[in-house]
Amino acid sequence: MKNKNIGWGLIAASFLAYHGGANADEIKLDEVMKSRIYDTKGNENHPYTKAANAACESISGDVPRRIACFTHLLLGVNVDGISNIKLYNPDVVYSEIKEPEIPETVQYEYYSVKNCTSLPKNINQEVSVTVNESNTISVSDTVTTTDNASLNAKLELKTFSIEGGGSKTRVVDISKSTSSTTSSTTTVREVLDETILPYSALIYTVDKRYGNTYIDFVGSFSYDADLAMFGRSLGKFSRYFNNNYVSVSGQIWNVNYKSVHKSYVELPLPTDPAECNAVSLDDFLGKGVRHQTLSLL
Repeated sequence: MKNKNIGWGLIAASFLAYHGGANADEIKLDEVMKSRIYDTKGNENHPYTKAANAACESISGDVPRRIACFTHLLLGVNVDGISNIKLYNPDVVYSEIKEPEIPETVQYEYYSVKNCTSLPKNINQEVSVTVNESNTISVSDTVTTTDNASLNAKLELKTFSIEGGGSKTRVVDISKSTSSTTSSTTTVREVLDETILPYSALIYTVDKRYGNTYIDFVGSFSYDADLAMFGRSLGKFSRYFNNNYVSVSGQIWNVNYKSVHKSYVELPLPTDPAECNAVSLDDFLGKGVRHQTLSLL
């Protein structure tokens, strides 16, 4: 017998996939900028402090409003003076291709055939095996604003192929969903060609092997906004603050089809035809394991 495999029991395929959604951080850009404004508190030489002070000085004829403006300045607070937040200059840095703890995933399909006669029988049947490949992008962070203002937070990410098929570009909006998957299906044809002995059965195992790989990436944007102090325009945020970048991280996972292997186990059956036909091969495969029944020639 060729390629006989007695270890034909079901082995569950496992895959340690990255899951960033459960621990995702929500980066609120207006809060980031408010925090940086707060850090200027007490620094009279900071360009923002000087501009905000001039804005408060320009308020005349409304003493309460003028006092409130200076109070906010002293506290380092800008309550509603940030608007038109923009993201621009997106950039992505990729790691090398990596393998997870389980670099290969195996999925199984089962086929069975019985010969309950006193003569050898042949089987020659082509079966179609479906293999699925997928590519998943997971981003660990989202970039939003407190009032959920519209942001152009689109990041172009290049997927990859370990088989040399080249990369494709996918766009992920990091202000919204942080995970997306694309998949494709391929049919592989295998021929099951064996002689089945009298009063015996063959159970075929067709295993589909997939390679699991991933890369880490860090995406970054520059950001800017319009600033005001109690209705007085202060110009752009970038006029007073440097290093205005926000970063998100994530992973791109690939599940690539590698190969299909087939093997079988031979099982003796009762030599009484009625008893032989009454045997359920489900008992050998295990409860709940589905298999396709093949026909003899």
